[in-house]
Amino acid sequence: MARIFIVEDERIIAENLRQLIVEMGFEVAAVKHAYDEALQELENLIFDIALLDINLGSRELGGMEIARHINEHSRKPFIFLTAYTDREFITSMTALQPSGYLVKPVEPPNLFAALQLAMQQLKPVEPSPDEQFFYAPVSDGKLKVFWSEVGYIKAGKNYCQLWNSRQRRKILIRSSLRKIMEEWIPRAWQDQFILINRSTLVAGVAIERTKDDQLQLNTGEILKMSQSGRVKVKAWLERSENK
Repeated sequence: MARIFIVEDERIIAENLRQLIVEMGFEVAAVKHAYDEALQELENLIFDIALLDINLGSRELGGMEIARHINEHSRKPFIFLTAYTDREFITSMTALQPSGYLVKPVEPPNLFAALQLAMQQLKPVEPSPDEQFFYAPVSDGKLKVFWSEVGYIKAGKNYCQLWNSRQRRKILIRSSLRKIMEEWIPRAWQDQFILINRSTLVAGVAIERTKDDQLQLNTGEILKMSQSGRVKVKAWLERSENK
């Protein structure tokens, strides 16, 4: 059952959406009415789809800022809610790649259709042959690395350190962690990696055990998780157990 995160500043509208979503067979992960509250909730919330009002009270276009945060940190599908209908504004929204766009007042059939389309993005995607590997820029050229062999990636000052689990060696890559997350990792592999803190991306299959804020990898290394990282690791482990 998909968990929906509702961000809507008008409480009556938010409550109507909540009731509709429950009646449609979905689960409501949380309901927030203000930009700051919604952004804070995202740090620990486990959800599948976000329903975002574009204007949040005094925070004009706050929903768009939340969408950017989702794109950067969790890459979950989101649907915009708005009263704007002019073509230029709607065109500008597409740059954030929402899975849907609903004009208020929201009609139940349109909401259901938008949620169903968003759910398609949650289904596992098989990587194409050219998405199973990448060429990492290293000090003496480029190195072919398969995503299935990546255990973790740590950000350094000017480089990232990648652990290749098959070759059992560390590789220094000339790139930022943000660029790797946003531009390198194909959609088919995005759910396989977890940002456990600001500077470390871990492959779920490399996790050996967890205790409090400590994460032990199958390499024997122990890494520290942030609070949001602990939540993400827990969610990944639960999903893998249910498969």
